Order: sequence, then C-alpha cells, then structure tokens
Amino acid sequence: MINPRLQHRLVRHHLPLGVLSIGSAAALYLTRPYNDVITRLSFASAWPGLVLIAFTLLIGPFKQIWGRNRAVSLDFRRDVGIWAGMVSVFHAGIGQCVHLRGRPWLYYIYEHWAKAHVQPLRHDVFGLANYTGLAAAQQQRNPSDRGEAAAVRREVAGR
Repeated sequence: MINPRLQHRLVRHHLPLGVLSIGSAAALYLTRPYNDVITRLSFASAWPGLVLIAFTLLIGPFKQIWGRNRAVSLDFRRDVGIWAGMVSVFHAGIGQCVHLRGRPWLYYIYEHWAKAHVQPLRHDVFGLANYTGLAAAQQQRNPSDRGEAAAVRREVAGR
C-alpha cells in the first residue's frame, strides 16, 4: 500500500516530470538532423538533463527571492533532482558510445600513451570533462551521505 504522501508526490511531481522529460527528449530526438541513433539519443538526453539540473539548483534561490519558507527538505526539489540524475546518467551511458565508437575506455586513457605521455590517464580538457562526469555519476549512487539527509542527521543529533 502506498502512503498518501508518496501517492501525492507520484501524481503531482513524478508524473509531470516524467512526461516533460520524455516528451522533450522525444522532441529533440525527432528534430535532430543526425543519421545516427546513438548521437541523436545523446543529444536528446543532454539538454533535458542539463535543464533539470539547473532547475534543481534554482528552486532554493527562487523560494528565497519570493520570500517563502526555506525548508531543510523539499520534496519537489528532491523529485526534480531524482529526474535530473536519471536523465543525466542515461545521457552519460549513451554518451560513452558517441565519439569513440566501440572503445569507451579511450574517454579516460590515451590509446598510445607511451609515445606521447608520461602516464595513461587523459589529462586534457576531454579527459577532465569525462572524469567530472564519472564523479557526478558516482555521487548519484549513494545520495544518503550528502546534502539534505546529512543536514537533517546533524540537526537531529544536535537536539
């Protein structure tokens, strides 16, 4: 049995976020001129993910500007963040196949590194972007040790 709060969140938050995410991704997928399915999927998932991440980060400041109460835990912000994480991790998975077809390890290490580099790890801008994305995806795996959950635990422990 689903409790009323979760049922409310599923209908009022997750359903519209899912429809908007999938709808915008479908619109981007259908309107891109790329012949390749993987490139179109990557492009179609990148922008909705970026918009959702930006929206997640802007919810708190907008509430502050509008003078509304800033709660430690905000279900809507959390739900937008969940969708941002899902879309972004999907994009990261698809994106690993776009540029270096069939050789995703080359996103992180140089192919012939011994000829031109001291070590195999990519240390150019392309490598930095990929390592940053890998770290962000790793952060999505275990959100219980960060952010709101940690703040709530500290607040409760201090009482």
